[in-house]
Amino acid sequence: MPLQLEIRLATADDSSRLAELLSQWGYRSDFSRMQARLSAVAAREDYATFVATTGGSVIGIIGIRTGPDYEGDDIYAQVMVLGGG
Repeated sequence: MPLQLEIRLATADDSSRLAELLSQWGYRSDFSRMQARLSAVAAREDYATFVATTGGSVIGIIGIRTGPDYEGDDIYAQVMVLGGG
């Protein structure tokens, strides 16, 4: 059976699992730090954080930011974090 993924915006409820994932990748994180980081990012219009879930469990994250492009009149998007576990 193929893996069924859902992509959705991250919420504060994801803080524990996201802290676990980031710790596995070698970044210092815990529930309270991750909750504060998500809150700070969510307050900005130029950032967005999405999680990938399967069976209701978070298995990945992608965080992006946008801004004006130097080379043209467009907006760019930059991946700030990407990973799964």
